[in-house]
Amino acid sequence: MIDWNDYWYFALIAEEGSYSRAAIRAQVSKSVLSRRMSALEEQLGVHLIQRTTRRLALTKVGEQFAQECQALVNQSERARAVVQAVQEYPQGTLRISAPVFMAETWLGALINEFIARWPLANVQLLAVNRPVDMIAEGIDIALSVSSGALPDSSLHYKKINTLYDILVASPPVGRATS
Repeated sequence: MIDWNDYWYFALIAEEGSYSRAAIRAQVSKSVLSRRMSALEEQLGVHLIQRTTRRLALTKVGEQFAQECQALVNQSERARAVVQAVQEYPQGTLRISAPVFMAETWLGALINEFIARWPLANVQLLAVNRPVDMIAEGIDIALSVSSGALPDSSLHYKKINTLYDILVASPPVGRATS
């Protein structure tokens, strides 16, 4: 099985030209790096590094492998940067479903505040008085009035408020005039 950390370690050793400096950057011991490189060479069936007591040098195949490993490291760093950018600065489309009364009374103001804070984000609001199929309808957040657990246990839900129903009536108009 491939351990991608070994590729990163190898690229680091090749870049630093030293087990000691690579170990410091990787925050592991030299012996760990040495064992990992021996295992990598055994797994690949080639020698990547020529070691002496004073220095190390990459073999021809080691030089080529180092270039490819560095390309993998660079690509993984770009992939991580994509995720970090979204975490730090939300972007894209957020689809929200909510009952009509929520959309009309208070959700609009919250959405406007969200868009003002995160201008690269786009919000689509679906105001409906029916249950939604979040997966089929591509809904990211569904607000609903519910008295129990959701039928689909793979969905995560959180209670955000409690609403109380009360009956209010005015005295009959006829009694008020007598």
